[in-house]
Amino acid sequence: PMMLIDIVLAHSFTSTTSTTASLAFDFSSQPWVEAQQAAGVTVDKAVSDIHAAMQHGAAHHAMQTVPHLVLLDLDWYSNDLRPLVARWCLIWLHYASQANISALGTNSELLGYLESKSTLTPADSTLPQVGSGYKLANLARDWVESILPHAISKINRVTYGLISEAQNSGSKNPTRALCAVPFIGKDVPSRTSEFAHPDVLIGLTVLA
Repeated sequence: PMMLIDIVLAHSFTSTTSTTASLAFDFSSQPWVEAQQAAGVTVDKAVSDIHAAMQHGAAHHAMQTVPHLVLLDLDWYSNDLRPLVARWCLIWLHYASQANISALGTNSELLGYLESKSTLTPADSTLPQVGSGYKLANLARDWVESILPHAISKINRVTYGLISEAQNSGSKNPTRALCAVPFIGKDVPSRTSEFAHPDVLIGLTVLA
């Protein structure tokens, strides 16, 4: 979900306070307010905790800040940042599902699932909202568990990036013209390669 990319892009290591003002979403709208209530955490609290963890990670060399935010230590992500990211994503789950996600389990059970620590066993698996809820939960878990740490561990213009029209000359593939592509070195894009996973492609394109 773009909420995960958004909170990475919104963080500033030069600021001592966290704010939701730079986020792309309007969390004051009623659906978002209800989602926060259902998740049991406010956006302000979730953002503050994530940004504090990022500051701590940078201070202990688990993340680097130059040329931009880059994850260096996957174990640190799993132990320190992933639980906070899962809680942030829980707000999105409640917003996107419009209460259907509650049919899968409690917030505690959903958090365990997002961190791949447990499975979901809904009381009544025949409920129609369970199917759509699982799809959202699986998408969120993939992002929390693997896609987000994979994306933010790469360096823009070194391992991925957007290419110019001149660099894409001769290619008839519109994807390479609009989306991030793999790089083989500093400012040297691969001539033909593309990212195969659609969510990785989307995430890296937004980051680029």
